[in-house]
Amino acid sequence: MRNAGLVSRPGASRWVALLGSLALVACGHGPSGPGTGTAKVSFELIPSDVACIVINVVGSDGGTTADGGSTFTKAFQVAPQANSTFSLTGLPLGNDTFSAQAYTASEGCPPVTGLPAAYSSNAAVAFVTTNPPVNVTLYMGGTTGEGVVTIDFPVPPGTVTEFPLPDAGSPFGIASGPDGNLWFAEGTANRIGRIATDGGFAEFSNAGLMSPNGIATGPDGSLWITQATSAQLVRMTTGGVFALFNNGSAEGSDGIAAGTDGEVWTTEPAGNCITRMATNGTDTVFSVPFGSPLDGPRGIAAASDGSLWFTKSGSIGRLTTDGGFSEFPLPTPSGAATGIAAGADGNLWFTEYYGNNIGRILVADGGITEFPLVTPDAGPAAVTAGPDGNVWFTETTGNSIGRITPNGTITEFPIPTPASLPAGIAAGPDGNVWFTEETGNKIGRITTL
Repeated sequence: MRNAGLVSRPGASRWVALLGSLALVACGHGPSGPGTGTAKVSFELIPSDVACIVINVVGSDGGTTADGGSTFTKAFQVAPQANSTFSLTGLPLGNDTFSAQAYTASEGCPPVTGLPAAYSSNAAVAFVTTNPPVNVTLYMGGTTGEGVVTIDFPVPPGTVTEFPLPDAGSPFGIASGPDGNLWFAEGTANRIGRIATDGGFAEFSNAGLMSPNGIATGPDGSLWITQATSAQLVRMTTGGVFALFNNGSAEGSDGIAAGTDGEVWTTEPAGNCITRMATNGTDTVFSVPFGSPLDGPRGIAAASDGSLWFTKSGSIGRLTTDGGFSEFPLPTPSGAATGIAAGADGNLWFTEYYGNNIGRILVADGGITEFPLVTPDAGPAAVTAGPDGNVWFTETTGNSIGRITPNGTITEFPIPTPASLPAGIAAGPDGNVWFTEETGNKIGRITTL
């Protein structure tokens, strides 16, 4: 067996040596607390005389729930000089201590005993992980140059990270840009912000910005922005070049979406109309023929059939690209449908701010199903399809981010900053969901997988 060597895991509060009949190579503490995740064990620079590596895991309570309290031991058969990665899934652990031993061919690999059959050699074994992600690095030769074993723990789903804005600006709408960044509108500062997936910010100003709120990536690769107090729609390149176009009526606009027809579509609540904007700035206005003129459309989203679906206080509307309207009343008439987005299931999902529901409307026939939220008066607002196949939404007064599965199971994740007023939400290019905190003046990220 290789002799004991160096332990290295950044962030560990202390190091513990495990002494026994097997010589210790290295050890360190793993994550603590609740959560689930899949750890991956990687092997690099393994000496040629190593036949296998045994990784031991001991929970802080003296054992694990999987094997009745005894030490969990996992044996990996590693070929000489092999670089391998194994996924460990299925074993719940808490404040854990890890150690590893390397065995040569002449020594032979010890038998792995005392474990259920499901946890035998090369079986999948699950760990409980925490936020932030941690890793355990074990050096078999006592230095970083020989025999490195790394155990990596991902951030559990539902972990929220917040990034404070450089300057307060009341961020509202947010969208994933064509450049791999997230872009957002700062309503009170009259700015457009950009955040990279590593948290780096940039901000852009223009004299024509007047309470920007909604934002979307257009079919032309530009950012398109609605303005609450201006009749002009804003187009902005990722390089910061602005252009402004008159947006149909003299009213401000709210929701925005790129259509499958290569145009940009916006809602105008006060004017009770929907505008189609060509990327060259030519606009066409469609007046909504139902509902109160004082209760105009809010959110808007493109469906797989090419039509545009939008929210009104008591109904969901559908608009074809040639101007044909249909209306579908909500089961909860006073629900106040707000945000809407196409889901991975091909249907439209929407929020009901006062109804405290998440709704689903079938593209095929307009059938609506409502799913009540767990938290009363949560104020669901913006909604987006997540990269995990679920739908994610903001709870403005509940101060949480919600997730609903295609079958209607709802989970809520609290935001660390109190009364942050989460507003916009969008799926990011990194596989996470990103959101704005209007009064918290932060951009948030929540893990999905």
